[in-house]
Amino acid sequence: MKGGTSWWRGVYLVMEGSAPRYRGNWRICLVSGFVHPTLLLLALGLGVGGLVDGGPQERRVGDGLPYLEYLAPAILVVGAVQTAVGEAIHPIMTGLNGERTYYATVSTPITPSQLAVGHVLWVAARIAVTTVCTCVAVLVLTDVPVAPAVGAAVVALLCGTAFATALSALAVVTADGTGLITLVTRVMILPMVLLSGAFFPFALLPVWLHPVAWALPLWHGVELARGADGALPHLGYLLAFLTAGTALTLTRFRRRLTA
Repeated sequence: MKGGTSWWRGVYLVMEGSAPRYRGNWRICLVSGFVHPTLLLLALGLGVGGLVDGGPQERRVGDGLPYLEYLAPAILVVGAVQTAVGEAIHPIMTGLNGERTYYATVSTPITPSQLAVGHVLWVAARIAVTTVCTCVAVLVLTDVPVAPAVGAAVVALLCGTAFATALSALAVVTADGTGLITLVTRVMILPMVLLSGAFFPFALLPVWLHPVAWALPLWHGVELARGADGALPHLGYLLAFLTAGTALTLTRFRRRLTA
């Protein structure tokens, strides 16, 4: 498949081939995408927020906002990144090592590059579904206006997709291993969430940890979703991360699937 239209037709076919596994459980995906952030917002935003908002450090911890509104943009971004883990890694582990469907796919006119782009776009679509569900929960449970909530959802989609590209490249390299999703969740996601300022102001972290947080996409996503000053550097970082991750994913797919 060569040429502009036919090349993208191949990408579309890759995405279409990923859809059947969700046709039977899309309702469950939508419900879980709404219920999980709802429980987080209720437990942390109202539960912990009741202690924070009534405490002596109210304005320092909540940035002058009710804790629920302070937390909501971060929940959107964190949820997108968490969704990226399973959606980016599991299909690659299955396609290269389990059912080995990727080898069958590239034996057709579909190329490894089309397969890689189709995979990334499908993961982005799945992140978008989760993000929309979370955004609905935010609008229902908080006083965050529609425009900032939608803006934070767009940032969450960008951050989650950028992170997914890096995970996809990693999954191609380690496709013969096991437990990658668990490893990433424990070793990468948990520290990133703690260092991102999602649940408490970034300024409360020790100064020596600040450079570590600056290197993490989640921190930039959370800051951008909250409408922090100096948005362009955060946006530039995420776009650069997305570009580099996509290029690395393309390279890894080509090397792995080109005989």
